[in-house]
Amino acid sequence: MPRVWTRKELATIKNEIDDIGIRGLERKLGIPASSIRRMVRELNIERNKSLEPTTPFTPEMDRKLKRWYTKHGVSQSVIAERLELSLQQVNRRVATLGLRKHNIGEFNVAWSQQEINTLVKMYPAYVAEHIAEKLKRPVHSVRKKAEELKLTSDATKLPFIK
Repeated sequence: MPRVWTRKELATIKNEIDDIGIRGLERKLGIPASSIRRMVRELNIERNKSLEPTTPFTPEMDRKLKRWYTKHGVSQSVIAERLELSLQQVNRRVATLGLRKHNIGEFNVAWSQQEINTLVKMYPAYVAEHIAEKLKRPVHSVRKKAEELKLTSDATKLPFIK
């Protein structure tokens, strides 16, 4: 059900939007910021942009974030420390930019028949880590494929030795 605005609320919005902004009106009126924004749009009121939240990210910081997060797999907490920002700011920026970790989907490649043959031959005798290293695939991918193929493992597998 749409909100019914009082004349006093509408007058407060019109008169004080430039002085205290959306967040200030939210606190003063006890009305969610999203509702106030919607009413401001409906009333075609120009807002004072200096009162709007701004991003602490510069284009250079965005470049670093993209490189560290997507190419090198640096965690968001480490990036926050390096950029001297809060973890929440980095998390929000990663979501805003639509970034994905470097290794997500990297191995989303169909298995070749040769890889499947190697897996079938090695799985009963070797641990998944060893097979993954040989096939240059993630361990979880090896285990998942073995499960799909209904492969069983021997309890006396050769240990993984680097």
